[in-house]
Amino acid sequence: TYTIHADGNVVLNVSLDPTQAQNKGQLRRLGISMGFDNRFALMDYTARGPRENYSDRCEGSFFGHYVQRVDSNLTHYARTQTCGNRMGLRDLRLIDAEGNGVLVSTEGQVEFSVLPYDDHDLVNVEHDWELAPSKFNTAHFDFFQQGVGSGSCGPALTLDKYKVPTDKVANYTLRFSGLGKLYTGIANRPFAQQPVLRVTSVPGAETATLSGALTAYRSASVVDLRGAHLFDLPLNGSNRVVFSTATLQKGTYLVQLVRNDGKNEAVKWFKN
Repeated sequence: TYTIHADGNVVLNVSLDPTQAQNKGQLRRLGISMGFDNRFALMDYTARGPRENYSDRCEGSFFGHYVQRVDSNLTHYARTQTCGNRMGLRDLRLIDAEGNGVLVSTEGQVEFSVLPYDDHDLVNVEHDWELAPSKFNTAHFDFFQQGVGSGSCGPALTLDKYKVPTDKVANYTLRFSGLGKLYTGIANRPFAQQPVLRVTSVPGAETATLSGALTAYRSASVVDLRGAHLFDLPLNGSNRVVFSTATLQKGTYLVQLVRNDGKNEAVKWFKN
């Protein structure tokens, strides 16, 4: 059920009953999906990350705050398929280039993914280079998604404990709020804009730029996706740090930051 408040917030209470499902034990996911304008190209989230993770593939993905582009969430498998799941969602911000967007806050158990394609796009082609551009990003907000199993390296199926539970009703709540220059229904003032950290680099260049509210952080370093420390970044009191990437191969990296209050955050970025 949807509840629309006078301040512009929308609360969605989700209740899903799988107890009468005819294909118990074969449900792939239990949840809902919706579309967002693709101008909201940045996803800022608090959940397990930064890599995709599932119930039987999550021990190496740590709960934290992560920022990345929506189009980077597509995993380039040999054959296109649903991907990009993140467990333990607390909040998600979908933001455009001007800082406007939507904040999705959760109550209860929620997994999510945001991709620039919907499920029909992914199953109707064999390779990701065949995917046509979409005007919308598709978000899944699931109570549970079945584990991936080990079928990629043998005939073994997903263990029962990693399958979608069908013995009870699943309940969770999503609250949608505006960000940036989006006005409420009762006051002519914008919501407070959330600070966003970004790493930008020009294809072919040997430098990258970390920008945002950097004075809120006491240290920053570049690591690879295995978590191996590569080098530290000097936080000199400004909100912009330019650093050399000459020693890095093309690929995906993380900037790990420690806030002044001791909390850890990470920003995913790519060297082209």
